[in-house]
This record gives sequence, C-alpha cells and structure tokens, in this order.
Amino acid sequence: MKKKIILLLFIMILAVSCTKKVTMSNYKKEANFSGFVKEVNAHSLLVSVDKTEDEFKTSDLISVSLDVELKDSLVTFNIGDEIRIYYDGIIAESYPAQINKVYAIDIIKSSNQDKENKKGDDYSMQWDLVPMVRLNNKLYLDTGYEALVNDKAHLIDGEIISEVDGNKKPTVNNQSNFGKGYSYRYGEINGTIEISINNKWWIFATEEVRENVEKLLNQN
Repeated sequence: MKKKIILLLFIMILAVSCTKKVTMSNYKKEANFSGFVKEVNAHSLLVSVDKTEDEFKTSDLISVSLDVELKDSLVTFNIGDEIRIYYDGIIAESYPAQINKVYAIDIIKSSNQDKENKKGDDYSMQWDLVPMVRLNNKLYLDTGYEALVNDKAHLIDGEIISEVDGNKKPTVNNQSNFGKGYSYRYGEINGTIEISINNKWWIFATEEVRENVEKLLNQN
C-alpha cells in the first residue's frame, strides 16, 4: 500500500515538474494572433482581429483581458495600435468573443508612431468604431452581453435597413455600422435593444446605460 502511495506521489510530482511554465523568454511559442485595438477599457481591450489569422474564423472582434500572466508585459495601449496577443488558445464563444487567459501583448505598430510618421501630410487616420445602431434618434452601442431566452423569444420590433462603414456612426434611424438585415427588439431594461446576430440575441445599449449594463442585468 505504501509503495502505491509513494508511486502515486512520484507521478504527481513528475506531472507538475513537466508542466510548461510560460515566461518572458518563451511566451512567443504560445498561441497568438494580431489585430487592431478598437476600444480600451479598464480591464480589457476590444480587438479587431486581422482577417489573415485563424482566430478570425471564430470572431472578427475579441475582448482581450488586460490581466496578463506575465507582469512585465505591456498593459497600456491606445485605440488604433496594431498588437499581437499571446494566450492559452482558449476563446470563449460570445460576441465579441472573449480571451480571459493572456500571457503577454506586444505592440507591432503604435498608432501614435504612425501619426508622427504622417505629420505634414494630408492624412486622416480612421479606426473602426464599436458596433452600433441608431433607432428613434438614439445611438445604441454593443455591450458584448447575450440576451437571455424568454417568452418574447420570437418577438421582433423592426429591422436594420441601411448601413454605414465600420469607422462611421449611423446618422439615420434603423441604420448600423456593422450591416443591414438584422432583426431587433426592445430590451427588458430601459435604454437597451436586442439584435439578432448569428441566431443569438445581443444586447445593445445607449451610452449612459451601457456603463452600468452588467449591474442592471444582475438586478433583473
């Protein structure tokens, strides 16, 4: 019996010792992809994934945690920065998709540097905005939260009928900057709507409501 216990402990110790530890010297061997920073939040970045990357097949937008495993990694970024994210290979399915375990983030090209290089030229840098739609003369922005299935699952209040480029804000009602033909319905929370994208209902909110949407969802 004692021999079995000792053997088991030996196997456990061996397994732990063989577990790969990610450090600043080897993190570039981990799963990674490049993209552009669309939005900077307190604890995460919204990244527009480069279309040439495999991760783009999962989602064109990914929310990337800034709670990086390697504390020597950069955690300060600007909208428009071209970056490369090194992570554990796991992408949570949502829209935008989410990566919670990030080892490090490298800057490929700084948006500030690019602007410096273009000084003196007739140049205007434009970056994609957060997905948004205009309804009833109000802008509703993507929150990244999926609506719960409820008794109004089949209710539709309208449809997005026109679109503008992703780097522009919608200017007329029933218009978005991410496409047209999407059905929408009014949300359970005042100041929200729900839009059907890829057979799921996603919550969009006015700028004021969007700041507290997580708290409001927990109350309902």
